[in-house]
Amino acid sequence: MRLQIKFDKVFFAIVVLLLIAIAIRIPFYVYNFGLVDSDDFIPILSGKHISEGKLPPVYFYGEQYEGSFAHHIFALMFKIFGYSVQE
Repeated sequence: MRLQIKFDKVFFAIVVLLLIAIAIRIPFYVYNFGLVDSDDFIPILSGKHISEGKLPPVYFYGEQYEGSFAHHIFALMFKIFGYSVQE
């Protein structure tokens, strides 16, 4: 059985948008200065707690309208790459 993929306009547009989004972010990953500011401290700290097996938050600490997706992304990065401090 052969797998056939349909390349319609919507699929093509999604792929192009994803590639553009990835291409825009590559310089931030290559050059690490300016990636994290003081506003990211709470999600990063929460991500550290999640990666250590502590209870994950349902929402951003103090902000019930904002979810905790970023916290889980940081936890995944801690699990994959570990902790490091650069000067």
